[in-house]
Amino acid sequence: MSYEHGESHAEKVLSNGDVYVGDFDGLLPHGMGRYTWLNGTIYDGQWEKNKITGRGKILWPSGAEYEGEISGGFLHGSGSLFGVDGSIYKGSWMMSRQHGKGTKTYSNLDGYDGFWREGLQEGFGTYKWSNGNTYSGNWKAGKMSGKGVMKWANGDLFDGDWLDGLENGSGYYKYADGSLYVGIWSRGLKDGHGTFFPTRRRTPYQPTYPESIVCGNKVQSLGPASFFSNEGPDACVSSSSENTSHTFCSTNESQLELLDDRILVYDREYMQGVLITERRPGETIYGGHRSYYLMLNLQLGIRYTVGKITPVPMREVRSSDFGCRARIRMYFPSRGSQFTPPHNSVGFFWKDYCPMVFR
Repeated sequence: MSYEHGESHAEKVLSNGDVYVGDFDGLLPHGMGRYTWLNGTIYDGQWEKNKITGRGKILWPSGAEYEGEISGGFLHGSGSLFGVDGSIYKGSWMMSRQHGKGTKTYSNLDGYDGFWREGLQEGFGTYKWSNGNTYSGNWKAGKMSGKGVMKWANGDLFDGDWLDGLENGSGYYKYADGSLYVGIWSRGLKDGHGTFFPTRRRTPYQPTYPESIVCGNKVQSLGPASFFSNEGPDACVSSSSENTSHTFCSTNESQLELLDDRILVYDREYMQGVLITERRPGETIYGGHRSYYLMLNLQLGIRYTVGKITPVPMREVRSSDFGCRARIRMYFPSRGSQFTPPHNSVGFFWKDYCPMVFR
């Protein structure tokens, strides 16, 4: 071969048995060339002043293969590595390590799409297992760390804090049946206080109505139409005269069952994954709840008492403030009366026992 005109194309066998075939700049490989090591490794691509730099392809004796950018002999830039085990990485490289944005398909068909740092997952990424599980969130040093969401193939889900691949910190776990636990985790185990929400009733049952209810000495028909009429079940409240006592009747649990769509909540305490205590707090009372009318009646009665005695000047308690004469009994019909406002509850009696004493 000749070097008189600077660049040339030739074959050169080195003293260690390696072989280079390609372009030269003087005595140095430069341009396009193919280098074969004695151990069977082959590089075919660009050279710059005796350094493997630019785009090229490397084939190892094991069968692994790289195609992409190279700098100073290192995998550096954008490229794809096809492993002998069938794994494939496509993305960014730095000094022969996966670094930056990249996608890897593993030999077991797991897959990761996200950011890397010095060969390990770090930053935001999504890992999909071949069994259907998926994690999407933050990574550190190749492990799930920080905020992330894990979805299992069975429908369960965890959204919260992670550390070294385990749930650690605050988060919530949603089960496939719709139930939910909100609390604290420590090294993959529930630890401390949390709240458990069982599955809500998905298909509310139809309310049932008794055919009739007894009102004093009368029997009142009570079908769905009459229950939802303007008068409702409190229409059976009657009186012989304005000066005589009223006859009051109301439905109870055995007579009327309303739509049940309650949300149960349980306060729980765990210690390293073991349930220590569980407490069910009071229920929220809403329209249709069996205690809803009782709640309204209490509110109306208390407002009545407070409004009646508040204008009365403060004074010493007297003997007349005790006993039967000090008791106040008032009827609250739904449509209102001379002394009571109209309301949306059933008619009821309210008794104040010695209000001036308890003031």
